[in-house]
Amino acid sequence: MNVKLRQLGTASGEGLMPLLKRKSIDVLFSFPFQLVLLHFRNHLFLLGTWVLLALSVNGAIGGKFGIRYLFLAPEYLGEVGPLSFFLVGIGFGALVMSWNLTTYLLNAYRFSFLACLARPFTKFTLNNSVIPLAFLVFYCVKVVQFCSFYEYKPAGEVTLNILGLVAGVVTIVGLIAGYFHLTNKDIFSYNNGEQGRAMSKGIAPGRSDTPILEDIKLNRNQWRVETYLTETLRPRLVRSVAHYDEKLLLKVFRQNHMNALAVQLLTLIVLVLLGALMESPAARIPTGASIFLLTSVVVAIVGALAYWFGRWSATAAIVLLLLINYLTRFDLFHHSNKAYGLDYTTKPAVYHPDTLESVLFDPLSMKADKAQTIEILENWKRKLLPVGIDTLAAQKDIGPEKPKLVLFCVSGGGLKSAIWTMRVLQTADSLTGGQFSEHTVLISGASGGMLGATYYRELVHKEKQGVQVPRYGLEPIYDISKDLLNPVSFTIVTNDLFLPWATFEH
Repeated sequence: MNVKLRQLGTASGEGLMPLLKRKSIDVLFSFPFQLVLLHFRNHLFLLGTWVLLALSVNGAIGGKFGIRYLFLAPEYLGEVGPLSFFLVGIGFGALVMSWNLTTYLLNAYRFSFLACLARPFTKFTLNNSVIPLAFLVFYCVKVVQFCSFYEYKPAGEVTLNILGLVAGVVTIVGLIAGYFHLTNKDIFSYNNGEQGRAMSKGIAPGRSDTPILEDIKLNRNQWRVETYLTETLRPRLVRSVAHYDEKLLLKVFRQNHMNALAVQLLTLIVLVLLGALMESPAARIPTGASIFLLTSVVVAIVGALAYWFGRWSATAAIVLLLLINYLTRFDLFHHSNKAYGLDYTTKPAVYHPDTLESVLFDPLSMKADKAQTIEILENWKRKLLPVGIDTLAAQKDIGPEKPKLVLFCVSGGGLKSAIWTMRVLQTADSLTGGQFSEHTVLISGASGGMLGATYYRELVHKEKQGVQVPRYGLEPIYDISKDLLNPVSFTIVTNDLFLPWATFEH
């Protein structure tokens, strides 16, 4: 009736200003717009996750470290293409659904008209998609710009990448939304005469603003909403719920909320179980997808704390962090990294300044270290003696010239430094006929440079053992330049961060 009256007013010559005012009011009190306002008022932390992700994609955060390339050029099994973007889309879709589940848990009671709609969570998700959709559009634009203007990829390849990304989002969102479509109850699922259990308490303990019967009856904590979007994207007027049984409305909310909590818990369990696959290359999803998954877990945890503890959520979070910090003192909850090659069955040395000083400046220790270092140098010198001279005493007959000693120091810098170090060592060694590595006594450095140096040293060692290795070829360059972030990030998200139970053999 209201729609017909408005159409009649327009047809009868309604002025432009009244028409614009009415349209503005329609937009202002639409469900999507009101949800955005609600998020800006109550959920700044959750909004902050979207801002951080947008800044990361744009390069404003971690630009010097190449964080944006993890999103703009995701790599999977050594390739950047539709499949890698599809997996990133799945990670982003998981974040979208975590966002919707969390905000539904926290805000559904403010919109009691949802309880009288068919498929309330589906409609909430659709109307709550403004922020995720805006981010997705921004993300796609950045991908197109990067692929087109920086990598000079053809339009067809760029289009396939975007389609892969969108397909991943649609797949995971469709699966989760389909589950809720089949399992969530609405008011039509219950018998109209069924009263349900009497509920004088809220849905979650500790929340003073959880929907209770009195709130619904008196229309408290409600946000003004006049229209909402249906699954066909058509606006519909909000109906009053005053004629419905308050207990029945509350029962709908309770069932939906418990279902959402169960899905979030199941998702976290599945994520932890995926840690068993961390040694499988196929399971090492792109780092961009891992970042989206980690963000979705953070959003779910924050939402759960806010849902169960309400205004006490900040206090509960602090207590939880203090409890975790205390529990990590015990061996059962303390998981330290171990260096391969060291014996951890013996009693560890006392790491204290006094202990270090007693060892470093002990005359006997200094004498032993000096003798050991001289022995190392003598062995190196003996290795470089001319053919037929096998003793240091015999070397006196060949003159005062001593072999050149090489100390090699490398810098850090990730894969770039690793590749550079590998290529420099290959070139220097090949130009000297292998003498560069023979004259090297010590290799020192940090981070990526040490990876390249260690890899090349292993090639030299294997060759001396009679193993055929491409010591000077391009194959080691390609090997050292392969992706390292995917397995590391996947292991962090699925194993190290929450419950580091999985192991691997070395």
